[in-house]
Amino acid sequence: MPNVMPISGVAAGSTGSPYLTKLTYTTKAVGNYPVTEANFAGIGAYLPGWVLVVALTPANVTISLSNDNGATWNALSNTGGGWIYVDSGTTVRINIATGATTIILFPMGNF
Repeated sequence: MPNVMPISGVAAGSTGSPYLTKLTYTTKAVGNYPVTEANFAGIGAYLPGWVLVVALTPANVTISLSNDNGATWNALSNTGGGWIYVDSGTTVRINIATGATTIILFPMGNF
């Protein structure tokens, strides 16, 4: 029988948490940011993989996906974040509009 680790109430980055870490980018300026190590320092160690994106000012943030390596982008919605699978920086980006916003990324492990 496998070991079962409790995950309820465990902080991101702690043993037993499904989130490997919590990466915070304070007051990220207006712009389009492909999800890469260059734009989000520290995320490269967790890619490829699932990442939960949270914006502290949700109205400012849209996530966009590209199926042609960045030539065309399709916005998911103006939800201020959500789950994304990042395999390369040319397929997923975070768009920040109308004002600087703090972005928090929670990479998920082994799922």
